[in-house]
Amino acid sequence: MLNEGDLVRIPADTCIIQDRNDVSLIERYRYTMKPEVGIFIRYDKGMDALVFLRNEYCLINSKDINLLRKKVC
Repeated sequence: MLNEGDLVRIPADTCIIQDRNDVSLIERYRYTMKPEVGIFIRYDKGMDALVFLRNEYCLINSKDINLLRKKVC
């Protein structure tokens, strides 16, 4: 389980759906080209998680995100 504010790793080739507002009728989506880091906000309906990534809120399937762990030398 992830908590609000956790840093999460999003692997390459993951589908990211831009969180739509009340005005938007069409969902915008893209695929990551390389791994990215975002901030977990909350779990959304179904299997999705709301993540703050690149200055926008995005929906990502929760199975595609992992908690970012600090590497210990």
